[in-house]
Order: sequence, then C-alpha cells, then structure tokens
Amino acid sequence: MIDLLFLDGWSIYHSTDGKLQVVFCGMLLEYTRQCKCVYGTAIPVVTPDSTTIQYATTTKSYRGGWRSDTTDVIQGVYSDSGYYSGLSWNYGCMWFGYLRGTLSNATIKSATLTLHRKTGSGSGSAKTVYLCAITNTSASGSPSIAANFGAIGTIGRSAQVTFAIPIAAVQGLANGTYGGLCLYESKYNFGSSTYSNCYMRMSGADTSLKPYLTVVYNDPTAVG
Repeated sequence: MIDLLFLDGWSIYHSTDGKLQVVFCGMLLEYTRQCKCVYGTAIPVVTPDSTTIQYATTTKSYRGGWRSDTTDVIQGVYSDSGYYSGLSWNYGCMWFGYLRGTLSNATIKSATLTLHRKTGSGSGSAKTVYLCAITNTSASGSPSIAANFGAIGTIGRSAQVTFAIPIAAVQGLANGTYGGLCLYESKYNFGSSTYSNCYMRMSGADTSLKPYLTVVYNDPTAVG
C-alpha cells in the first residue's frame, strides 16, 4: 500500500490495485473500488527582494572636454562673462562600477539617488536637479544622452538629499543599455548673471559624501 495521508489517527491508503482505503486508529472505515488521485500544484519558490547600495566609483564633469581640475558632479554653468552663444555647459557624470555585477540579472523594484550639494555653488536657494542617462561607460568622448528623466527634485547648499529616480534609469544601468548617469541643465540665455539658474556642484567620488544609489531588486538567480 501507498500511504497518502496520515493525520491525528486518520490514514488514507492508495493500494497497489488502485483502490482507496480510509482507516481511523487501525479500523477500516471505507473501501472504494475506484480511486482517482489528484496531485497538488507545486508551489513556486518566491525569492525575497533585496537592497543594495551602489556608490559612484568615478565622477567627472564635461565642459567642452573632460575636466581635470575637479571630480565634482557639476550641473549648469558658471561664467564671469554671463551668457554667450558659444558657452559650454557642464555635464555632471557618474559611474557605478560595481552595479552590473550585482544587478545584471535582477528586476529593479525601486531606486533612489543620494547627492550632496557643496557650499557656495550657485544660488543660495534650493535648485532643481535634472537627471539623464548616458551611453558612455567612461569619461571618453563627449557625453551621449540616451534618456532624459527631467527634474527629480530640489537641493539646497550644503544639503544631502535622497531623490526617488525612475526604475528605468537603474534597470538600464543593470542591463547595459546605459553606461552612467548625468546631471544636465538645458542651455538657455541667462543674461548677465554669472551662473545659470540651476548651476550646482555635487560632491564627487573622491569624497566621503560621494553620490550613491539605493536599489531594491529581485534576482531569481540569486543563490541563498
């Protein structure tokens, strides 16, 4: 006989001749001539979500060429001469060198980007941060914007702020569609002012206040 169920003295047996027996405390209660066995559906393994923090491993700004004077992540432009048509604007670029190794097989559930704005950079009031994704995987060539995610929030001087960012931004980094992230304020005529409206400098990868991503993800291939 094949024991199908045993619980608190109850047993159900499927005999080798296809008949079903129901037994309670050793007493045969029911004996049927035919048996149709119904097998349950396997319950899939559910992989819990995980969280990773990915710090920027490289930060560089591009202003007509990659800047060697700073590793700050710079948005907008500063100009003692005010606006003029040939003025080069900054692209503040960030690369997260360990992200793909962690998230290449993952589905991103949510993501935030934490930035620290330096003292004395631009306006004394909180200003808007504009986020893009670039195809560049390093500070080589000119920045190539692959996606413009627009405004993600505001930040004041000397503040460290965590911004919710689109899932697509990090999913693209994870699967290789994007090489890095970038802060970029679109060009416009700001007249005789010495800086654009949203000119700001964020702390770079060489500081303790480097940019970082906090990512909630699910990876069904993870072992554990």
